[in-house]
Amino acid sequence: MIADRPLLDALAREIDAALVGLRVRRVHQPDVNTLVLKLDGPGGARRLLACADPAEARVHLSREERPNPRTPFPFCMLARKHLEGRPFEEARADPVFPVIALRFGPRGAAAQERADRGRVIVSVEWTGHASTVVLLREDGGAPRVLGLLRPLPRAQRDLSAGAAYTLPARPGRLDLRTATTEQLAATVARLAHGSPRQGAARLLSRVFEGIGRRTAAEAIGRAGLDPDGPPEAIAAAPERCLAALRELLGVPCRPQVVIDSTGAPVEILPWPLPVPGRRLEPAPSISEALERLSAVRGRAAALEARHAELLRTLRKQQAHRETKLARRREELGEARRGDRQRILADLLLAQENPARRGESSIEVTDLYDPLHPRVTVLLDPALSLSANAARLYQRAQKSARAVRHLSEVITRGEEEIRFLEKSRAQAEEATDIGRLQAIAREVQEALQERRARPELRGDAPSGGPRRFRVEGWEILAGRHSRDNDRIVTEWGRPDDLWFHARGVPGAHVLLRNPERAEPPAAIVETAARIAAHYSPAREEAGVDVIVAALRYVRKRRGLEAGQVEVTQGRTLRVRPGLPGPDPGSAKG
Repeated sequence: MIADRPLLDALAREIDAALVGLRVRRVHQPDVNTLVLKLDGPGGARRLLACADPAEARVHLSREERPNPRTPFPFCMLARKHLEGRPFEEARADPVFPVIALRFGPRGAAAQERADRGRVIVSVEWTGHASTVVLLREDGGAPRVLGLLRPLPRAQRDLSAGAAYTLPARPGRLDLRTATTEQLAATVARLAHGSPRQGAARLLSRVFEGIGRRTAAEAIGRAGLDPDGPPEAIAAAPERCLAALRELLGVPCRPQVVIDSTGAPVEILPWPLPVPGRRLEPAPSISEALERLSAVRGRAAALEARHAELLRTLRKQQAHRETKLARRREELGEARRGDRQRILADLLLAQENPARRGESSIEVTDLYDPLHPRVTVLLDPALSLSANAARLYQRAQKSARAVRHLSEVITRGEEEIRFLEKSRAQAEEATDIGRLQAIAREVQEALQERRARPELRGDAPSGGPRRFRVEGWEILAGRHSRDNDRIVTEWGRPDDLWFHARGVPGAHVLLRNPERAEPPAAIVETAARIAAHYSPAREEAGVDVIVAALRYVRKRRGLEAGQVEVTQGRTLRVRPGLPGPDPGSAKG
């Protein structure tokens, strides 16, 4: 998150002053890249956070309480084994590399008599994409690696358990303490050759470890050069640049928080450096500034993730509906060819002796075509010409119904796609999580309403179930197997009552119970009579009807349409009948 050496030095002193004399009591790992140490002692309790996320690498005192997973990460268990009970000794920033080492002493006098008398170091490396936190063991010699918070498969050094620890040196970087003007000029020339369009300040920040771009720009400006000018200017005056940079790094650190136009912190500087278009605020402490900046970046990252997730969901839903719409349009094209069935039926009835049968095909003249071509009509030999014509008329009527139904489905599908496109446009313009959540909720509610209302789904041409209203109670009766399935899986609630004639096929009947009250016996009997009526046993004097709360009715995978399993229920014997006029022709 920050790279300037003065900030690292000041941060190490800040941590050192706050934690010396405290002892590690608990070690937590809230997520895969974050380690939290809880310390307490005579001076009170403090929390120290170390993060190895490449975009958020940092270590600082923290006040934030983070939830922990039920099962600790392996590194957390390792850190608990080696850190809990140890006193904090010191925090030290490396003079060359962007690393802060946190040193913890032996657990106690008794421990010194055992093999546990060595020290443990938590080394926090802030090196961009290679950032990590390394747990080290120090037993008088060079520290050795115990484990890594974030593994680095492509590390240029050995970080396996037991290996001697080396600092994260990057090839080509110079040590500001020992660099000469000749080395600076040669390094700048080499880097400028590889990146000719790079500005002087950006290039200088790549020459030395722990030098940020704004610090490099300030040093170049103090040397009398243009920070945005070509890098060759540094090579032409390396003495001035090196002297200005060393002089600047000798200035006492006065941390500043850069605030953008929205009032959010975006950067931390070691001194009040010029930042066009932004204002500066003195940081009360580097830890507080880091935690505040991390929270803002965390919200921004959460917004970006939610934004990407919602757009991905909307694109997926739109693509799914466009695929279905394309199929429905193909089906509509097929259905519109049903008019040809009616024409063929007319031509069959125009033949002599339409009562004759026994023919598998017949050749007729197409009187509807101005050219009057001869066409062949395939027939069922067991039927007469008029019966074959009646069959063709039925097919034509079915096609006509399909055309009407598919046209409505396509219209609604196009409306849905337009709604999703509008929602996508709104999501792309959203600038806060609240708005994204509102858009997601609107889409979800719209789709749930469509699922709950079969007439909006476009796949129930009958218009939904039969509906009855008896003394304020609503009763539904399925018209076909799709309705029956939906009564169980979509339209009903666990406290609704389900009815079905025992031992015979028939309609599934639902007595809705939104208030979760006990329905009157007369209403239950009425629903059972409806179930008996819409079954093959409707002519019987008495029919056994199964009654069960819908929570005990299941549509198990593999069952055919209209079939369910009932785990608990009772049987009621009733006379089939309907409450008043038969509403079977009424739309649901």
